Amino acid sequence: MDAQTVSFYEARARDWTAQHGGISSPALVICQKWLRPGCTILDVGPGGGRDMAALLQAGFEVYGLEPAAALAAEAEAIFPQLQGRIVRGSLPGDLPVDRVFSAVLCSAVLMHVPAEEWFEAVYALRRLLAPSGRAIIFVSTGRQVDPVTSRDAEGRLFHEPSPEAAQLLFERVGFKLLSLQTTPDRMGRAELRWHVFVFEWPSQVTLPPLDIIQRIIGAESKSATYKLALLRALSEAAARNMHSAVPLADGRVGLPLDLLAEKWLRYYWPLFESGRFIPGANGERPGAAKPLAFRRALTVLVERYRNVGGYPAFNIEWSGAALIGAARTELGEALKRIRRAILDGPVFFAAKGTFTYDSQRRLVTLPFELWREFVQLGFWIEPAVVLEWAVETRRMSKQELTVGEVLTLLTAELEEDRSVADARRTFETAPALACVWSGARLPRVFDVDHAIPFSLWRCNDLWNLLPASPAVNNLKRDRLPTLELVKRSEERIIGNWRLHEARFPLRFGAELSRFLGAGFERANWELTAMRRFREAIEATAVQRRVDPSSRFDLTAA
Repeated sequence: MDAQTVSFYEARARDWTAQHGGISSPALVICQKWLRPGCTILDVGPGGGRDMAALLQAGFEVYGLEPAAALAAEAEAIFPQLQGRIVRGSLPGDLPVDRVFSAVLCSAVLMHVPAEEWFEAVYALRRLLAPSGRAIIFVSTGRQVDPVTSRDAEGRLFHEPSPEAAQLLFERVGFKLLSLQTTPDRMGRAELRWHVFVFEWPSQVTLPPLDIIQRIIGAESKSATYKLALLRALSEAAARNMHSAVPLADGRVGLPLDLLAEKWLRYYWPLFESGRFIPGANGERPGAAKPLAFRRALTVLVERYRNVGGYPAFNIEWSGAALIGAARTELGEALKRIRRAILDGPVFFAAKGTFTYDSQRRLVTLPFELWREFVQLGFWIEPAVVLEWAVETRRMSKQELTVGEVLTLLTAELEEDRSVADARRTFETAPALACVWSGARLPRVFDVDHAIPFSLWRCNDLWNLLPASPAVNNLKRDRLPTLELVKRSEERIIGNWRLHEARFPLRFGAELSRFLGAGFERANWELTAMRRFREAIEATAVQRRVDPSSRFDLTAA
């Protein structure tokens, strides 16, 4: 929780408690409706104790976690029955609690958590819940704050995402929404609206409906592979470039057109490089009068690199901003034609009206509800799209190609050994090297470990490549590290990122920008990158349904 805001409540605890204490508890009605009688509740940020006292009187077993000692003292003075039930602590990381609860109540607290810590705060709430436990969350919108600092006139931090963005964050961690109510402020502040969420941490995760996506994949007619390429790019962006998405005021989300075009270039490259002609549209043949809109432009670039390393060599130069002369011109022409194909094809035709283009901000937009499906299930949607792409290509080739042949090309990846070559160069020239997970000093023999395993997330970006001892890497293999191990290894992880930045500044900077999304502070990138790194690991665990007992931790190895 924001320290300056806690200081405000410490200094004004008595006045603030008196001001709010006379209002009946809004949490009581919600808890009585959604929780079973007598269950255990942790009130995160109970303030003056009003809600705790009401819930305790109603028969719930209630405890509190309060960051401001003065507020906790006021609560216990006004409600003696709360003595011994409130401990000091705050979101996201200061949680001196060694048990789980049937429910957590978090009323008017998350707004005081900095934006970059929201994911960790929501994840912390999840860890406090028993299976099938419920989270009751009160957040506000409409406060007048400084647009730069997000602080009110009294210095309190108020980070107020839209209800849709807050819902998506909880769902991304694995929560299921049971209820959302929006109500006016009980103290008569006309500008404020309160959004009351009831989430459940399910014992079994169920899949949301995929009607629109399924219609595009299987039911809509396809004269070209463009619609499938767009769905694949959106699936990948949701799984790997979540923070490139831009929330829009009209209930839509925007993805940078340039990001989608770069993904298309990678998808079509192995198809155009193949020794056989792979059609991308009905009736397309070698020398056809109307080939794919970008086939000729991209083929020129493909041919330039055919005998000098192919896509891996091109990607290294591209990521390192080393493309010059004709190669740079050819790339620009290929991307220009791909962007045009995206807009003239699937954005205009796929489930007409679903996608639009914001030309001012160069964003492909889609409804928030559809983006939520991609975020939740992108890892699962992409394989289905790729399979349908292979089936459609076989049809377009009039059965001259097999589904297996096309799948091999569509799922082609850079060879892993070659892709980690730059990371290996970084660590070979480091003056001293330690295993990122154990901290043990490494001799010249070391492994390059994918922190997020290559089998779960085919990512060869430098931020995901870290040095490990062969013995530790053999233990880790394709397992995700636990959050606790990542936190213990934080200084070593950041240290290795700095080595990458010094050795390959352009490539590392470009990959980090794609990972962190627009708007991150370059001057303080390490903290933002570490938060997003932890977020990516935990989101991958949820989305890929990773068994918690299979996570890697040296204490358990």
